[in-house]
Amino acid sequence: MKNENLTKSVFVYSLDSSAFYNDKEEKLNQDLLQLRLYKKFLQKLAKKVVKLNNSNGADNQLELTGTLLEEEKGFKELEQSLITYIKGKGDSEPKLSNNIDELMACKYNKAKVNRLKKIANCWINENRSELLEEQQSFKGTRTLRGDSLKTKDGEVKSQKVISLFDSTLIRTLGLEYNQLTEEIMIVESFYHNVFRSLVQNGYYFNDEKYVYYASSAGQIRQKKGVFIKEKTYLEKKNTLMCGLNEEIINSNGGMSINKWIAYLALSNSASTPWEGFNIDECIVVDDFETNVSTEVDYINDETYEIKREHKSIPINHTDGCGMILPELSENAFMFRAPFMKGMLVPFPFDKFCMNNGQSRIKDIYGKEWDIVKDGIKIILTKSQFKLWKYYDSWNDYRSKFKKYGCEAAKLNEEEDEFKNSELNYQMLQTLTDITDDELDKLTAKTVNRIQNLYKDKESMLSVIGAVESNARKNSFQNAHLLYPELLNDKHSKEIIKKNKKRLVKEAKAGKILLEGSHYTFIIPDLYAACGYWFCGESEPRVLLNDGEVSCKLFDDNQKLDVLRSPHLSREHGIRTNKLNEDLKDWFITKGVYTSCKDALSRLLQFDVDGDKALLVSDETFVDIAERNMKNDAIVPLYYEMKTAEKQEINKENIYKSLELAFGVNIGEYSNNITKVWNSDKVDLDVIKWLTMENNFEIDYAKTLYKPTRPDHVDQRINSYLIGKRNKMVPHFFIYAKDKKIKNVRPKNKSVVNRLGERIPNNRINFKKLAGEFDYTNLKNKKATLGLDQEVTARFNTLYKLYADQQEELDTKEILLRIKDELLKDFSRKKVEDTMIVRTYTLLDRGKHWKAKQQKKQDVSPLDAEWHVTKEIRETLLSIKRDSSYITDILVEYLFNTKDSKHKDTLYNCFGYHIVRNLKKNIKGIIECVECKQEIEKGTRCNDCEKNRERELEKLKKRRQRKREKCPA
Repeated sequence: MKNENLTKSVFVYSLDSSAFYNDKEEKLNQDLLQLRLYKKFLQKLAKKVVKLNNSNGADNQLELTGTLLEEEKGFKELEQSLITYIKGKGDSEPKLSNNIDELMACKYNKAKVNRLKKIANCWINENRSELLEEQQSFKGTRTLRGDSLKTKDGEVKSQKVISLFDSTLIRTLGLEYNQLTEEIMIVESFYHNVFRSLVQNGYYFNDEKYVYYASSAGQIRQKKGVFIKEKTYLEKKNTLMCGLNEEIINSNGGMSINKWIAYLALSNSASTPWEGFNIDECIVVDDFETNVSTEVDYINDETYEIKREHKSIPINHTDGCGMILPELSENAFMFRAPFMKGMLVPFPFDKFCMNNGQSRIKDIYGKEWDIVKDGIKIILTKSQFKLWKYYDSWNDYRSKFKKYGCEAAKLNEEEDEFKNSELNYQMLQTLTDITDDELDKLTAKTVNRIQNLYKDKESMLSVIGAVESNARKNSFQNAHLLYPELLNDKHSKEIIKKNKKRLVKEAKAGKILLEGSHYTFIIPDLYAACGYWFCGESEPRVLLNDGEVSCKLFDDNQKLDVLRSPHLSREHGIRTNKLNEDLKDWFITKGVYTSCKDALSRLLQFDVDGDKALLVSDETFVDIAERNMKNDAIVPLYYEMKTAEKQEINKENIYKSLELAFGVNIGEYSNNITKVWNSDKVDLDVIKWLTMENNFEIDYAKTLYKPTRPDHVDQRINSYLIGKRNKMVPHFFIYAKDKKIKNVRPKNKSVVNRLGERIPNNRINFKKLAGEFDYTNLKNKKATLGLDQEVTARFNTLYKLYADQQEELDTKEILLRIKDELLKDFSRKKVEDTMIVRTYTLLDRGKHWKAKQQKKQDVSPLDAEWHVTKEIRETLLSIKRDSSYITDILVEYLFNTKDSKHKDTLYNCFGYHIVRNLKKNIKGIIECVECKQEIEKGTRCNDCEKNRERELEKLKKRRQRKREKCPA
């Protein structure tokens, strides 16, 4: 299975900078947290006072008694803490602290609440200033406080633990999968002064020093860094850096610090080892770069003048892209290696050399290679080899790669199947000239999908993906395909309701489905690149001309709109798809191949290191996009980006660069551009300026340069952004970003707002669709549920006791201890059944929080769910190593005893057994437990049964030899 780089992980501590406070900082921090909690309570209390006043028309006094006091749990403790705190501060603020006892004795009215809020704010500000001063005055190396990781009783704080997917970093450090490690930690910068100290000086924990390693792009967005034990880091440094180090780079003039951080972080990408990779089969050559003559809107970044010009602009067509012979891979994929990243595309360059009689090529260091005689199967490009300047030659890198045991890794391999993909609001909002009839046509498929959700059994099965055409059906879908009567289960109804709600919401947010819309890799004309490399042609023969692309997913001569996210300015690349025998022989993947005569990369601002484009073939949409591009004569934007200056790599510069990167806010520009597109009158110049500024903002951490707006430009841009109404986001953000109605603009006639009016939202009228549902068909029909209330009560007591005790126990160890205790007084069946049900319930309730922690690490929702599911399944199996039995117990409990509406976790963890039971009970089919082949009877097919007998016989003989060797 492709892209299966997420089946292994390790658990690590994820902390914020407060975990490294000294005693005084920690005391100030706890006081600050207490004050903020009290302020939050006062804000809630103020709303109640206002509500009471509005209902009675007078300044009534509110007394916290009875139910009201119970609602504000812990209020009295908070209030007393504030009194004690203020008194402890003495008379530093006499106007606020005098007569505090008298103030507190009053009942709660508007004046008292406001006065208390003022007091709280005063002390919050003073406390925060004192904490910052203490942080700034700290000298030396900080120490990680043990109580930040564990409770006072020694239990690991689960909220401080996250899982990291398998990566080159994890494999190089030799970390054990599915275990909590202290070799690496993730630290979030909450207070800059503390994080600066950690980056510059490292920190100590358990007598081990930790040092800053790197931050990925996702971690930089979240202001986080990876820290590694210094001893481990020094042992593995040559492997991670392929023999390079800061001293070598600094002796060669240094480099951009943020690039250095980014290149180190490549090892942290979720990936799988590239099995069979041979560095001796690779070379690195110069990029294929030519000048492309095209019309552009040139923006002067100093004056902001926009001038339409015909320019010859340099374009690197292979920026991030290399080639691999089809014998090694039939699909394009992204790869990582020390200081290397990008995409490799299968291309028969050996065949090209044979046809042209040219097989010699120079690498970036000037050495000539014969790709046939030297056995070269992979051609990398200079843009993929980030630090090539710091190696003496390609042989230098290759020898160090082998000497230090470096690895190459794969990620994001091209898929075999391509489903239809939705547009997003950015791609729609730029098409300001759309008629109502056209909008009806564009939304027809989406509207039809929503309206037909509940039409019949087939449509309901379709909406949950339970159809034969779905090549990747999960257990929930397979179960419904086998047994449609499941549609009458509460859980299935709930899933269908949620799907309907999600589809309606997404459609109103601009996610509409068009037939023939697919995401795929963007790939350059590698045939022309080979002419450039092997034949030395500055103007090589091309297979695609200006205005043409080639993608096997579409028909020959079909007009396509090539789109890419983020889509900020009006960036619709209308191109003609070309397919012929010549193209089919050379362009063998399902990516979209682009012409080196075309400035499409400038229009869409893409690289070819794994960027994907959305290709839309819908005639109505393409016609609209083409008309909008022509009406306003849209051409690519062009402005001269600055280059990053070289710096010495040292701890001070690393922190300064991180601080700059943490401050970058790209989302603000995107939202501001959206405000302009959805205003009553769109100003294209404003959008062009903001798009330019967005790209300078992205590069700011590296270049330290942002353009300064001229006053007249600033006024023109701010006319769309300043003011109470302009600060609000467009109306459809209610659906796109879950904004409240009070925080969005009134609905106007912008295209996405008009889109929402066309999306139906009818109520569902469920009825019996597929006959009577019998839950016992989901069971093996052997196990009965032995749930016991007394055992349940004892389990709950023991679970709390062990979870709070002074030993370092994980959940599995806690469960084993509880099981041993319960078995002393109750039967095994009662104990195991009760523990299975209670453990499942506890873990199911906490799964959303755990998944949320995963998502914070830049992990997709699907991948986060996979990790949590794996953990729940393994924990349940620690109670009883019989997944079939556990399935029956949970089916009995969730479908009969409890009749739950929520069974996602059951299907995710044990859906395979449910499907197997359905095959046996409904279809009369049995599967071999080993190879999954369908059999008529028994548990194994003949071949697997014979293999099992042979293994048992071997085991029997080994045991016999052991007894003979060591007699009792």
